[in-house]
Amino acid sequence: MTPSQLRGILKRKRHSRLNHLYAACPTVIYSIHPDTYDLTAISQSVAGLFGYRDLELLVVPSRWLSLIHPEDRVQVLECLSRGTLETRQECQYRFKHKHLGYRWVHNIFQLVPQPHEPGLELIGCWLDRTEHQQSQMELYHRDTLLAAVAKASQHLLTHTHFNMAVTKALAVVGSAARVDRIYVCEFKSSYQEASPVSHLRYAWVKKAELSSSWQLPWSVPPDLLSQREWYQALVRRQPFAQLTKNFRDQERSHLMEAEVGSVLLLPIGVEEQLWGFMSIETCHLERLWSAQDITILMTLVANLNGALKHYQKETQLLHHAFHDPLTDLPNRALFLNRLQQSLKQTERYPGFLFAVLFLDLDRFKIVNDSMGHGVGDQLLMAIAERLSASLRPGDTASRLGGDEFVVLLNGIQSVQDATTAAERLRQQLTLPFHLGTREVFIDVSIGITLSNFGYQDAEQIMQDADVAMYQAKSAGKGCHKVFNMGMQSQTMARSQMETEMRRAIESQAFELYYQPIFA
Repeated sequence: MTPSQLRGILKRKRHSRLNHLYAACPTVIYSIHPDTYDLTAISQSVAGLFGYRDLELLVVPSRWLSLIHPEDRVQVLECLSRGTLETRQECQYRFKHKHLGYRWVHNIFQLVPQPHEPGLELIGCWLDRTEHQQSQMELYHRDTLLAAVAKASQHLLTHTHFNMAVTKALAVVGSAARVDRIYVCEFKSSYQEASPVSHLRYAWVKKAELSSSWQLPWSVPPDLLSQREWYQALVRRQPFAQLTKNFRDQERSHLMEAEVGSVLLLPIGVEEQLWGFMSIETCHLERLWSAQDITILMTLVANLNGALKHYQKETQLLHHAFHDPLTDLPNRALFLNRLQQSLKQTERYPGFLFAVLFLDLDRFKIVNDSMGHGVGDQLLMAIAERLSASLRPGDTASRLGGDEFVVLLNGIQSVQDATTAAERLRQQLTLPFHLGTREVFIDVSIGITLSNFGYQDAEQIMQDADVAMYQAKSAGKGCHKVFNMGMQSQTMARSQMETEMRRAIESQAFELYYQPIFA
């Protein structure tokens, strides 16, 4: 064997060894033309990292550029143009795998002289950084979500308007969590159904155009609710995450109609009771929630629990301040407020007409004394229910105290509307009340006054309606009377007489004479 033959054998072995190393190396080594960026050489390891055989890319030297993500292509070309002989350059971009979609590539390259001919070439290597990039992106998104939850919690715990605070909190978290919809639903039980029904309370959507033609998948008939896996998880105070394709048929169809790909449900509890849940939904995407993200979002729900509890107590206190504790009707303060609003309506719209009905129960004291205060309270509650059921939306029934009620009729056309309403209410109240084993009958005297007397003060309206009610009492009870200015004169004369008689008694101006009667 000649020396030249021996050198040829050694050279082929060295090339074979190098090709073996290149194929096993977790990087792709390449060279490209520095002006056209056409691929001139590439290691066979490209098959293992990106699914292409080396010849697939070399046969069309410019093809590799088309595999760069369109959003990254300009940046890559600018980076390649900065290649120098002195230092290495680096850049990151997305490169399309033959089977797995886009992968993140870390590209290290340098401009070098060609070994066997004049000129320069760019040589470099590609490293697959997809997993590293994904972990960095996950960490970034998690930090973003954590910051958003902190900001949303600040809204919930410091904002003076609860409903606005919830709306802002959902918007902040929805954007940071990269989801499409967030709903907050409340479970409410009815007298007819033992199981609760979910009602939508708050919503945030990524897109303004939300179709209203589809039904929320959580609106489940009460008799079926307890059978749902997601509801069972919520009852146990556990989060529930699931892809749409894994839901039951009916729920899956609703979710698919709404173009929902995945759902995360988080339980909301108040006073150790399941109040409702938060539904976080992604569209056109099957998202698998990590345990860390769920924990962060549960922190938001915990703060929502506290804010909701505070809001409920505040609302309850406000309700008690303006409602009768026995009948739950608006009390005098709330009624006067609404009456004042109606007066302002007459100032803005001169043709606006309203009426106030003052109701006093006849024979209520007899019922209270003979049957006991418990039965009397039951009767008052039953009367309140009938009054409320007999009124139109926008009208107000109020209990002033004892057996006195008032009704505000807004937007009537004439006095006849008021008298017709009064007679209708009286007919409803004269029907028998079945209180336990007792059947109780009651009647009512009603005084009516209208806003066309030029009132400026709500208290004066109440006073005139009261005057008309006493006229109804004087007329024999169980009827209604409409206020007129003559009634006011009679009332003032009677009041003046009572005052003068009291003063006469105090000054001993009366003399007592006896008239004998002879039989």
